[in-house]
Amino acid sequence: MRPRYESPEDLKNEKEIADFVERKYGIMLRKMPDRYYIDFMAFKDQSAVGVVEIKRRYRTVGKFSTLFLNLDKWTHGTKFFYDHGLPFSFVVGFDDGIYRYKYQTEDKQMFQIKFAGREDRGDPQDMEPIVQIPIGRLEKLEDKIEKLVVSPFISTFLFSASYSRDLPQRPSPDLPGQVRKATTQY
Repeated sequence: MRPRYESPEDLKNEKEIADFVERKYGIMLRKMPDRYYIDFMAFKDQSAVGVVEIKRRYRTVGKFSTLFLNLDKWTHGTKFFYDHGLPFSFVVGFDDGIYRYKYQTEDKQMFQIKFAGREDRGDPQDMEPIVQIPIGRLEKLEDKIEKLVVSPFISTFLFSASYSRDLPQRPSPDLPGQVRKATTQY
């Protein structure tokens, strides 16, 4: 079995970004089992409304002209889009903000597939087919990564929902033993 390169810090960053996305869009993100390749499925009123891959990159968004996404993740995300009508988003926390790429039908033939990855680990399986997403296709969601805990108002929807409904209750990470109810505000 090959090693996993997901550190406790990676999981913490993923959770912080996921919490930000939940608050910003009034959705609930559920962690997907590894066999689905995508990090989260988004729910509103207990119905799936999208799938989301989340990453943290320790650089500014403009350092490179493209952003890499593992081809397996791309393939599975777009499969949810085409087979089930669920929007596929890739949300990335950079040093200078949180950004989102949202898959569009015209992207199917547009992006280049390359072979890339990390060579510093000495693991030949860490090099793989990737999709290069142009940085210009990213939408800025939040100015600074430090502001993850203070997203005050929802201005647009991550997914195609255009109405307000309450989400199912879930345990509050802020108040142990209590329940919070996420709602969409606009």
